Amino acid sequence: MAKQLSDLHSPLLAQATLAKFIQDGYLAKHIRKLHKIYDQRRQCLIAGLKKSFSDWLQPIPSEAGLHIATFLTSDIKSNAVIDEAAQQGIFLFSLEHFYASSTVKSGLIFGYGTIEVEQINAGLDVLRKIFSENE
Repeated sequence: MAKQLSDLHSPLLAQATLAKFIQDGYLAKHIRKLHKIYDQRRQCLIAGLKKSFSDWLQPIPSEAGLHIATFLTSDIKSNAVIDEAAQQGIFLFSLEHFYASSTVKSGLIFGYGTIEVEQINAGLDVLRKIFSENE
């Protein structure tokens, strides 16, 4: 009843097309493809962080999302890194903005949903220089 009062009808062609897309397995195929791509990006980022940033960053374990959150393990200020990285075309987020409590730990969030593996490695190279200079 609520749908009828608020919408009256849905576009039948779009619904039928989507239903066929799902029924024929194209949605599942697309999801599998993206899962593989995102997993490659995630593994590349995690490996790069472990290899070159263990003195500065500690990845926070997670199994979901298109990002890696990290704690800063040095006295480097996250905002300084974020600002310098942005000047180089690398966009990071401060972990501090996502705390609901008053106890806050400094850290960075790395998104990888829209970046290719090669760009991840190149970005980590630039970021390594930024960390070295801010030490």
